[in-house]
Amino acid sequence: MVKKDKHTKQILTAYCIKRDDKWVVLAGSQIRLNNSHFNYFKNMFKSIKEKRDDLIFEQKIINGILQEDQEFSSSSYASVFVLGRSSNGKQEWKPCNKIPDLSNSSSKSNSIDKEILYRICKNRRNDKNKKIIAYCKKTNENKFVVLKNSNIEMIKANHFKTKLLYIHNSRKECIKNNFRWCWI
Repeated sequence: MVKKDKHTKQILTAYCIKRDDKWVVLAGSQIRLNNSHFNYFKNMFKSIKEKRDDLIFEQKIINGILQEDQEFSSSSYASVFVLGRSSNGKQEWKPCNKIPDLSNSSSKSNSIDKEILYRICKNRRNDKNKKIIAYCKKTNENKFVVLKNSNIEMIKANHFKTKLLYIHNSRKECIKNNFRWCWI
């Protein structure tokens, strides 16, 4: 699921699989932190609201990133959990060919200097119908790491060679290393 929040303009990406008649939202998925403030949400989805609040309190949702897989009885309950509002799971969840390794997304450290996960979602320069989705985390060393299974724009921008030489060289290094890791 890739969804843009109307209020914050943040784009969320979450992954769900069906396992033994349960819908499982995978650890590393992004969770919208704002619950709907309408009474219908508080009443109709009381158990989901309480589950979200409990997981935030227990630090199983950190910086909007789910730390552990969560099971639900329906696709709609799974999407309500992710979006914090009423939604139709059959419409929200879209099949995807490959689920990225989200193990780098979760912040399992209990230290004050938690890693912060960033996500970028942009249209490709040569094909506006396709998206580049990449994940990056800021480490406690004030460095950014592009995570594996992130997409990268393969078209070279000429101004990188002169104005952004460091980025140009980093991209070359990423390509040389088959995108296993990349420091920026």
